[in-house]
Amino acid sequence: EVSEEEVAVAVVLKPGQALTPQELIEHCRGGLARFAIPRYVGFRETLPKNQNQRIQKFILRDEGITPDLYDRVADGYELPR
Repeated sequence: EVSEEEVAVAVVLKPGQALTPQELIEHCRGGLARFAIPRYVGFRETLPKNQNQRIQKFILRDEGITPDLYDRVADGYELPR
């Protein structure tokens, strides 16, 4: 069901900030092509980083789609064409 073309985003909010997945998607609609708008949104405390403080994206990819991720398709969030 999920292809490699599905976009997921991991978000770390600044202390005291709040954001819903829907608000993030609405923000993305203003500046991203339709195919680049994330289907899955996850909020995290931190991102996995190596010793040089570079984000280890392969760890996020290996985690895959987990039940705690917001899925805009399952939620019925439609992107206009």
